[in-house]
Amino acid sequence: MYFVTGMFGGKRMARKIFRIVCGIVSFLGFMLVLGTAGSSDLGLIDFPQIIWQSCIGLAMFAGGAYLGGYMI
Repeated sequence: MYFVTGMFGGKRMARKIFRIVCGIVSFLGFMLVLGTAGSSDLGLIDFPQIIWQSCIGLAMFAGGAYLGGYMI
């Protein structure tokens, strides 16, 4: 068991990787919200699709930021 934890850096490294992944998910959610806003301004997507994409993007953004420890 020591070999496995030593190989991957233990809990501190796992926490750091988890935080980076959460930050990437949060960034992608923010980009989805911005893309949805741009598409709706240009009239490229319908209103129900705007609502779904905005909700998914907001959930990704807030969830990733909260789980990653970027929000209090």
